Amino acid sequence: MVDFGERYLPHPMKVSEIRDMIVRLSKFDAQYNPTIKELDSIGGIFNFGTISKNFSDKLFEDAKKHAATKIGFIFPFPNFAFRCSHEENGEIVGKTYISLNFNVEGKSGDLMLRFTKKQNGAVQIFGGILKTNSTNPSLLDFRSINPDDTIENTKWVYHEVVDQIFMFSLVLATKNIPKTTETPSPKLQQKRAKEGLPPLPYTTNVNLNAYMIARNNTESGNTGTHASPRPHLRRAHLRTVVRGEETITIPVQQCMVNWDGGSPLMREEYKVKTTNLEK
Repeated sequence: MVDFGERYLPHPMKVSEIRDMIVRLSKFDAQYNPTIKELDSIGGIFNFGTISKNFSDKLFEDAKKHAATKIGFIFPFPNFAFRCSHEENGEIVGKTYISLNFNVEGKSGDLMLRFTKKQNGAVQIFGGILKTNSTNPSLLDFRSINPDDTIENTKWVYHEVVDQIFMFSLVLATKNIPKTTETPSPKLQQKRAKEGLPPLPYTTNVNLNAYMIARNNTESGNTGTHASPRPHLRRAHLRTVVRGEETITIPVQQCMVNWDGGSPLMREEYKVKTTNLEK
């Protein structure tokens, strides 16, 4: 079951909490300083609610199918955070995923981290660096932050961090996915400014319930009829169009059909705008 909202047990770590942790670590190791700068430039935080393992597995299947289209994944910002809660070994844990694009001393890539907060307050950090174009991720281009990790451990970290970030990115980039955005408190922003801290980014709640309904309808073939359509997904695909003597291949991102965030739309209420798809 997908529990949309702020009912996390326990609550995933806030980006501000992660920043405080990195600041403390930087006092003992200067290599953390660039990370603080990137954390301060996070463009958005996205909440995905509490997710069952069954649904997480289905999202992973969707991400693999999307990767097979060779379209690539779309990130919301160069630096961003995803937050969710998940059951792990019979215990509900809060997870915060951080993706930071960095360029230090001629080296560039995406630093991807997962901060897992357990019910007893313990925090675990996993992650690594994806060194090449992250729109088409590959384990061969991934290096764990722990240099002592074995190949098997690195594979596990890749799946638990990189794959999860990409599957959430696919949901977020799905057109018509219902979202609500929360604006940070102006008073809190003013207080942070006086303390010399960066402003807090907006937080967006992503309605995974809607995605789940559309996905299940698509998977079962229950997309409805012309007179009574049901919400479903139009999967990402490559469209080939001919313009004069030139043949052009256009990537079309995944989108939700017959969904406006509330009740299902009637068929005649939506139109495919090819001009938008071809831009």
